[in-house]
Amino acid sequence: MKHGKISAFDLFNLVPDADLCSLCESSQVDYQVKKLKGKTVLQLLLHGLLSRRELSWRILEVLTEGHRFRRLAGLPPDFGTDHSSLAERVSHIKVDYFKAVFERACHLAEQYCPAPVLASHKVVSCDSTFVKLAASLLKFEGMSDGTNLKKIQDRPSAMVKFSVGFNGIGVKGAKFYHTAEHKSDDLSLRELIGEQGWEDDEIAVFDRGLQSRNAFDEFGQKGIKFVTRLKRGAKGTIRYKNLGELTQIQQDEPIITDTLVIWHDLEVVLYGKTGRKTQNTYRLIEASIIESGEDIYFLSNIKDGLSCEQITEIYRKRWQIEVFFKFLKQEFNLRHFLSRNENGIQVVLYSTLIAAMLILVYKHLNKIEGYKIAKLRFINDLETEIMKKIVEMCEGKPELVDYFTIW
Repeated sequence: MKHGKISAFDLFNLVPDADLCSLCESSQVDYQVKKLKGKTVLQLLLHGLLSRRELSWRILEVLTEGHRFRRLAGLPPDFGTDHSSLAERVSHIKVDYFKAVFERACHLAEQYCPAPVLASHKVVSCDSTFVKLAASLLKFEGMSDGTNLKKIQDRPSAMVKFSVGFNGIGVKGAKFYHTAEHKSDDLSLRELIGEQGWEDDEIAVFDRGLQSRNAFDEFGQKGIKFVTRLKRGAKGTIRYKNLGELTQIQQDEPIITDTLVIWHDLEVVLYGKTGRKTQNTYRLIEASIIESGEDIYFLSNIKDGLSCEQITEIYRKRWQIEVFFKFLKQEFNLRHFLSRNENGIQVVLYSTLIAAMLILVYKHLNKIEGYKIAKLRFINDLETEIMKKIVEMCEGKPELVDYFTIW
């Protein structure tokens, strides 16, 4: 695939029809289904997500009535469905199909637009975000949001959680959680990171929500490189045994970066709450923030090949997932649930991540600043390509324009 500018129409068809059909067969998403095929549902969700901020089943119903969508999706002119059929289909359709398309799209997007590299590594930021809504709207039990209804007169509310890995362009893994035990990142992020296949040039970066010493050891056993921050204990300390200096730093000549003063770069064994020590040794970098003077502790299982400055710079890339979550919530309305059952939420989640990835690749290859501008230009570009096809179909006959441009 050639690198450089790319059209929105090409990206909308990123995954070839042959691949979509193959994935349909392997997932059996269309078993005993005659009308609302998995491919059609996916294309409809993508079309809706990329053209509108908020979706409803009635809006999607109207989109299926338009010749634009029918042409774009290769559907017959008389295709149509109603909103209740759409809602019912999405609530029961096989999630495996959407997950497989998502993974295939990630692979193809990587060929179009390789992820950014820092210190010869791809930094994958891993984090979670919560979505809160009235508990009565969910068709399953969500996580408690901790609201005390004796003090706050409000409807009972609940939360669901999305854990995602993001490398600046594409998504590496996505999980949906709603059970109480997964409220802690010690479990949810541990699962997300532990279940991915990691390349040798990839580094998982995560914040202090994940502090399990067992998880750190597990990552090492699986060959997963990581960088994180450590929380200080109740007494303001971190329990570890110093095994020696990895970088010789004189206390009267610390290493100074644009934001940090680095005092120590140590190889250590960590101790957990019960006093049990870790099976592996780790790199602990002790520093202080120049602006605030706050002490900060970085932890990694990468003990050679990268300087302590590079380790701290890699951790700074963690912010990219915060921007990504903001993008998903503002531009794809991830705060609103189109479907209210567990199956439907996951279907829309994978569709949303595919749509977002298309925008990110489009933004990067066309050198566009800002997510919102990239999405707007993507939509305009896609509409222009559709109009060109309509002009060709009309063969210079103005009376046919209305027929081809309905919705």
